[in-house]
Amino acid sequence: MSDLPLLYLLAGNGSSAEWWDDALPHFQRYQVVPLELPGFGSNPQPPCEDIAAYADALLAATVRGSAIVAVGVNALLVMHALQRQPGHFCRSVLLAPVGAFLWQRRLPALMSPLPIRKTIHWLLANKPTLFAHKFSRQAWPAAHYQRMGEGYARCRAFVPYWDLLRADTALPLLEWVQDPIELVWGDQDKVLGIEQAAAWSAILARADLTISLKPGWGHYPWIDSPAEFAQWLESGERGFVAHTKGGRLRLATIAGQPVPDALSLVQGADSTLSAFLASQPEAIWAVRSSSFGEDQADAANAGLSTTFLREPSHNVPARVA
Repeated sequence: MSDLPLLYLLAGNGSSAEWWDDALPHFQRYQVVPLELPGFGSNPQPPCEDIAAYADALLAATVRGSAIVAVGVNALLVMHALQRQPGHFCRSVLLAPVGAFLWQRRLPALMSPLPIRKTIHWLLANKPTLFAHKFSRQAWPAAHYQRMGEGYARCRAFVPYWDLLRADTALPLLEWVQDPIELVWGDQDKVLGIEQAAAWSAILARADLTISLKPGWGHYPWIDSPAEFAQWLESGERGFVAHTKGGRLRLATIAGQPVPDALSLVQGADSTLSAFLASQPEAIWAVRSSSFGEDQADAANAGLSTTFLREPSHNVPARVA
């Protein structure tokens, strides 16, 4: 039995364990186990009746204290599992989660009529190359598209899943999740983009939340670049901390709001500071201390931060230190 920590891999709707085949040989620091929930792949159990039942199935299929990577709608299940059993996963890396803005997104509305849903499912299973531009900006080998189609063909949960995922069922109680959660988007994702990040910071108002935007990544980075994906995951690299003043500014920038130039530093000796100041040598700066949880729900930071205003560039390093 391996002494390596356990990492579960859970792809999105329509998936099967085989979707992870390219990435598995590249993991060195984890014992990796692809998951298939009820109604997916080779799992003989019928699809679950609701999101709560799927969250319970996920908890039952995994060992407490393990790590998990989950994608899309199944990333949402990880959040519900943590709401039900805090601390079940020691690390939760969630790629392009589904759940925010469901009432505005075109795809859920398109998939609402059952005949359209069944038609799309048939096309994904039998003509997966029609969706090549959605899968990836790269041209995959024919075997990859065949593998995707086989996953959809075997997924009995694909059609009923769309009935479970509604604006009134997706998000209740997630604001009480306090576990560490790493949200990740690729800037080439044609399915779900990082524009939803600010909404997720509000939904996961009490979580230890970090957010990453990965250049060049699409919706299936473990298929596009399996070695790079495994290396990044095992590096433990996390994005910026969401529930801080600096995190709020980053989220506002991502959402397209007008935000002044800003830099968030974890260490005062960060090498990026000098280059940032040199880019605007005549600017006058504000320097503010922060803490990782200051903007979480229920957090009060009165008197716990220090702000310096109208500082010239040459004073900033000393204020940061």
